[in-house]
Amino acid sequence: MKLTLLALSLIFSSQAYAAVNVKIDPKNEKWTISKYLIGMHAVYSTEPDVVYKGDSLARWAKKVGVGVFRYPGGTILHHWNWEKPSGLWQWDGNAPEENWMSLDEYLHFCKVSGATPLVGVNYNHYYPDSVDYSAASAARLVKYVKDKGFPGAFYYIGNEMDRHVYLKGIGNSARVFRQHSLAMKKVDPAIKVLYNWNFETASTLKRFMEIAGDAADGVDFHEKWPDERTPGSYEMWKKEVPLIWHFANGGHNNPTWRERIQILRQAAKEIGRPDMLMANIEYGIAPESSEGFNRFTMSLMLIDYLQELFIANYDLGAHWSNTRAKYDDGMLMNAGNKWRMNPVGFGWEFLGRAQGKTMIGFESDNKFVYGFAAKDATDEFQLYLINKTESPQPLTISFQNAPADIATWTSGAKTLVDGDNHWGVVNSLNISYDAAKGVFQATIPPISYNQILFNKSGATAIETSAPPLKSYGGLSVVKNAGKILIHGAPASQVTVTSLSGQVVFQKRLEKSGTLELGKESLGHGVFTVSVVSGEHSVSEKIVLQEN
Repeated sequence: MKLTLLALSLIFSSQAYAAVNVKIDPKNEKWTISKYLIGMHAVYSTEPDVVYKGDSLARWAKKVGVGVFRYPGGTILHHWNWEKPSGLWQWDGNAPEENWMSLDEYLHFCKVSGATPLVGVNYNHYYPDSVDYSAASAARLVKYVKDKGFPGAFYYIGNEMDRHVYLKGIGNSARVFRQHSLAMKKVDPAIKVLYNWNFETASTLKRFMEIAGDAADGVDFHEKWPDERTPGSYEMWKKEVPLIWHFANGGHNNPTWRERIQILRQAAKEIGRPDMLMANIEYGIAPESSEGFNRFTMSLMLIDYLQELFIANYDLGAHWSNTRAKYDDGMLMNAGNKWRMNPVGFGWEFLGRAQGKTMIGFESDNKFVYGFAAKDATDEFQLYLINKTESPQPLTISFQNAPADIATWTSGAKTLVDGDNHWGVVNSLNISYDAAKGVFQATIPPISYNQILFNKSGATAIETSAPPLKSYGGLSVVKNAGKILIHGAPASQVTVTSLSGQVVFQKRLEKSGTLELGKESLGHGVFTVSVVSGEHSVSEKIVLQEN
């Protein structure tokens, strides 16, 4: 009996830590990954100035590669009069301007970050008989955005049109959409306009497009995981591979998000519109689905969802949302922790590198260790993997149809794992080449997200980027390439102290700007960098190494 138990123990141990075989085929080129998958989302009434002050978040977005920014939100769109915004979930009244994001503030963010605007159009939710008026207002909105320097922007008309009974069904919804879109395209023919039908099926797509025609450039079908009617949990998420559209519709029994887009692309092809844009511009986690999650694992779930948009070949994505005070851990910025960025920001930094690259062949023989591979024109192969198991997973990475000198390429890897107070931390991964077997080898940690790069040109292409921004009132402190980068708002006091508490540097910044410090001015060691501006402050511990 003892021998039997020992044998079983060894078997289970071997299964838990057996190498995961990953295969990459660079010659199996599938499609060009969209540049608009990492997208921001603002609910304009809950976007206080303190989050965006000083443009530090916008500069981070530019570095990461945020491609699109949705504004003014989802449901609140029907309470938004762009020519007379209230900053409230109602037509009348006025919220303090510092509590919400104006259209001009939004467009300024897009200018600094390089994100393409994705602007909502209110088709008069409360005045359905005033279609002529709202279509004219939509045309004026397009002119305003175009004149601000954004021709050819993205627009979405309405939100969740399929849920609004007063639109009287799909036919009238399509007619209202078409009238607005055509009025808008007269002002700027280069714009791309989406309609939103969350329960979209092949049948509803064909019916809507029969009326909307060339006025529609694409469709948004969004849903938070698992959906807003099915409570989810951490244990449920760990077992679900790949992620499923739980609110299945149209005779499909819980298709995955990958299967769903294939169904809709085929329907678009059948009506002669293979170019239709497919978007999920409000992906996220349902507020009632937090059971068992902590801040880090919730961010990992959101990274998993974003990865699905890459794997399934979506055209646009936007994460819900930048800020919502009562949903702190599921947002990009955490209101309850002085607007510190949640660990999902690390995932954006990882995946931003893949946007615009070519999706290539990828296989994994472990269901719970999965992802995708990509390559760029400068001979870089990229591998992205999530480990949804609670065990470390050894990897063997083999290439099919790879360059003959692949063994000599520079390889580098980093992993996102849980950290202090569940804020997450990025660590480097050791990766080696086994010449006898002709494979690369690494071990990825449990419950982690991983990026592994193979680069012909050298190590500069695999630098670990700065950590996600800790931004409070436009103040930030980050370390990048051995330098301390300090951004201060006007009248900021910068103080640097050594590990012993001695002040080694102090300066007042009279204007908004970035201050750079390094070993040449501070020496090497452990330093605490503090920036104070009025009621806002940020403090970071930074290590400057001797070599």
